[in-house]
Amino acid sequence: MTPLEILHEIVSTEHNARQLYENAVRKRNSFKEYMNEKTGELRRLRFEEANLRAEEFEKAEIAKADAEIAAIDGQFRQSLDTYREYFEANKEKTAKKMFDMITDPDYGGENV
Repeated sequence: MTPLEILHEIVSTEHNARQLYENAVRKRNSFKEYMNEKTGELRRLRFEEANLRAEEFEKAEIAKADAEIAAIDGQFRQSLDTYREYFEANKEKTAKKMFDMITDPDYGGENV
């Protein structure tokens, strides 16, 4: 092989190496872009799922709280009705006891 052929082969090999390197860099960059897109899409989907689960949980908790409030409200109304009935049945007696408690400093009667 002549020196000119050797030089031509070296230049040709360097040119091919440069093309291989540039192709590898392009492929690496394309792969990074692809992975970034896929990662972003997966992240978006996971956040959507998490938001849906959070909304469902919030709805369930609100429903649970509403049920507990309704139960407490029912108990309150029942107690209030019981006290109203008691007061209506004993209003004269209760008023007399309260008057005696207020006016008599030594009152020791039973509680209203």
